[in-house]
Amino acid sequence: MNLVTSKNFIVANAVEVILAAPKKVPEGTKDYLKKEDYGKVPKYLQHIKQDIDTEYQYIRALQEQREAEEAQRVRPMTEDERQDILEGLKAKWEQVNSAFQGGTHVTNLDTMGKLKRKEKHEAELSQLEKDIEKLSKKSILVNSEA
Repeated sequence: MNLVTSKNFIVANAVEVILAAPKKVPEGTKDYLKKEDYGKVPKYLQHIKQDIDTEYQYIRALQEQREAEEAQRVRPMTEDERQDILEGLKAKWEQVNSAFQGGTHVTNLDTMGKLKRKEKHEAELSQLEKDIEKLSKKSILVNSEA
């Protein structure tokens, strides 16, 4: 299959290109501002936006439901309850304070028992003072499940 030709393809191609009619150039770029859907949100984005809105509504409904359940679990403490607990805490503070004052004259804390007892009394007094401070506020909410 030895095919031999005497045609000069380079010259033939050049002549063909020279003699060909010029290509038609488009009259300008397409004006996308004149399209009928210019500036409008695509349909698929409208569907996605609608899906997101329904998810937000579902989440808000769950949050409102949780808040309503928490509101049912919590109730305000009555003034009588608050006064009773406050009196009990003050009596306990007096008792611990008198025990603490009884051991304050000891300046030599040579045993572990004395040291631990003093630390225990200090911790109890500070906790009781914090509790009394919290109960001194007027509005106190109580968890009804606890």
